[in-house]
Amino acid sequence: MAAARTLVIGSTKHQHVQCIDWQDINSVNILDFEKVVLNTRSLRPAVITKLSTYARNIRISLARLLYSGGDIVILGAARISVNLSHTITLDNYFWSPVNIQIVAEAGETIDRLTSQFNRYLSRFVRWGFYYSFPNNATSEMTEVFGNPRVYQYERFFDVFARNRYGEMLSGALYFTIADNRGTGTNTGSVILLPHLEDVDYRQAVNLALEDLLELPQETLPPEWADTVAMPLVGELRAEIEERQNTIACVEKEIDDRAAKIVGLEVFKKLLYVGGHELESLFERCLTECGGITNPPRYSDEEFVLEYKREVYLIECKGVGKSIARSHVVQLLGYLAKFEETEGRSGKGILLGNAWKDLPVNERGQKDSVIFPDNVIKSAASNGIALVSSVDFFNVFCRFLAGEVAGGSILDYITEAVGVVSFLDL
Repeated sequence: MAAARTLVIGSTKHQHVQCIDWQDINSVNILDFEKVVLNTRSLRPAVITKLSTYARNIRISLARLLYSGGDIVILGAARISVNLSHTITLDNYFWSPVNIQIVAEAGETIDRLTSQFNRYLSRFVRWGFYYSFPNNATSEMTEVFGNPRVYQYERFFDVFARNRYGEMLSGALYFTIADNRGTGTNTGSVILLPHLEDVDYRQAVNLALEDLLELPQETLPPEWADTVAMPLVGELRAEIEERQNTIACVEKEIDDRAAKIVGLEVFKKLLYVGGHELESLFERCLTECGGITNPPRYSDEEFVLEYKREVYLIECKGVGKSIARSHVVQLLGYLAKFEETEGRSGKGILLGNAWKDLPVNERGQKDSVIFPDNVIKSAASNGIALVSSVDFFNVFCRFLAGEVAGGSILDYITEAVGVVSFLDL
């Protein structure tokens, strides 16, 4: 039978599993594994500080793993605290979705109650702390397991080893979650292993994995072996670092170009959106062309364009059919208010994204007219410019490519009466 899909966090180079360092915990989907082994001995204060902003996300992921029947295996270590601020302190169990208390006491009396994790516990000869579990649910548990007012949590313990006065030195904890109808669900287990004195943590993880998976592990170099000098290694590492820096630069260039693509492709929305999205995007385009825009001030027009000391009232319509005469009439109402306020007639511009749900090449056909004759006639008789979103998109793309001046586009729009044609640009 294949070994359970297992993730090791905090120790690397083990066989039959996927391994990551603590600082890479966000690079994997914890829920994709059946068992997660966490090595707390490699959690240093700097790493705890770095991961502090992700603490809740890590706890939620591990709580979901438990709820889905997955197991968490913890290689314990004495508690260490890190002061993040005057009011915030984290310890090396900050990632745990269940309350685990590490009680600092020491002794040599160990009562083994099971053959589970036999390889690991056979190396357990002295203890420096024991585990205790406050009987209150964490916020992550209630979020994932359900509200305790609706669901009843019951804890169960399987003690692997205890001290002389019965405190847990190693064991497993799981929950039964029952709803108000009495239907129960068992979670996966939180398995707590003790700290092994005089055993390098990599070897300790090996022992735990051999017990957990029943598969052999290769002997890994202890931590101190990393400090032993070897010829050529320094030069090779320098070359690796140089190439990694080159890769990082290239990746940044790729990211920059990808961001530019995203920034350019947003203008495609001119072809398929309506409402506020269309209004905001058209306003942005006009400002990039050199116009000045202001919020509506005469009535309910979308916004006001100021160009060459003249004021233009803008209306934008994105619809699944042709632009209607009622859209022109709506703009005429705004222009009437402008005339009342300013004492002179104004100019209106109507952007129409007609048939917005059709592909561009299917618009402007006999049965998908952008501006019907009655719309054109009404606009022309009232000095209103009609701008097709498709035509504007095409000319704006030429502006982005540096082929057309933004001022020329604005000239065509503001000087036109009826349908605006950019064919001569």
